[in-house]
Amino acid sequence: MKVQFDHTLQSSFYLWFDDRLTRVAEGVSADIGMNFNYYAETNDVPTGLDAYYGPYRQLVSNGTGVPTGVYLDGVFTPQSTDPASWMLIDHNEGRVILDPNIYGSNLTVSGDFQTKDFNVYITNDTEEELLIEGTFLLPDDKTQLENVANLNVDHYVVPAAFITLSNSRNKPFAIGGLDQTIVDMRVVALADSNYKLDGILSHFRDTKNLGSYIIPYQNFPFGEFFHIKNPPYSYPALISGKSPSIWIESVRTSKLYDRNSVLRLSKDLNVGFIDFQLNVVRDPRIYS
Repeated sequence: MKVQFDHTLQSSFYLWFDDRLTRVAEGVSADIGMNFNYYAETNDVPTGLDAYYGPYRQLVSNGTGVPTGVYLDGVFTPQSTDPASWMLIDHNEGRVILDPNIYGSNLTVSGDFQTKDFNVYITNDTEEELLIEGTFLLPDDKTQLENVANLNVDHYVVPAAFITLSNSRNKPFAIGGLDQTIVDMRVVALADSNYKLDGILSHFRDTKNLGSYIIPYQNFPFGEFFHIKNPPYSYPALISGKSPSIWIESVRTSKLYDRNSVLRLSKDLNVGFIDFQLNVVRDPRIYS
């Protein structure tokens, strides 16, 4: 199936949300020097490529100061998106994926990156599935994963925000086929302190009545392994010259106080919800 409006809207909302957290709210760390360790087995890396995992995730990808490469055996090597010589920085998983036939094996891989106060994930899970069935990593010092085994196994790392498109509907808007597409987007926020939870809820509550942008799916700045297709990536540059096409009509925030139904959830986690109502005027019958 070709890309539909909901695919584009959700990826566009993700870019806006992540930019608000990292750039506008300044929810990032200072540069951290890190080493990336080789893992022989990964569940999503093609055969013939090696994956080196860092001790932190996610890595900040938005901004002109984001590194465009890493050090391989002490030599700075820029990212290559050419499938014949892949060397990719996966900002979501905090790893480097490369072709050992080009760059060698058993490398010392290092770099200086910023990390996020909140990792951001797009998910189709409901909040019940996330909180009851989800597997989360909350390391002892809340961000450092160095002592955690099996970094190559899928898991969520918190603090984190999970974006879900919960429901949508079309309402007639104007003669000629224009509709209002009204979308309810829910974000589940898991924080390791009440201060951080209050911060993310307060920041996004105050985005009511702001405008956001539709980014065509083909212009999504990240590739298959969440590497930047054409570094550097800057959200303000991506939307430069565009007019807002999404109206954030309302935002409601709340906290989870009754934890009886989610006994598996760590007592160190604070849970909140951000409910956005988005409004887009469009002609859905000519969308492509």
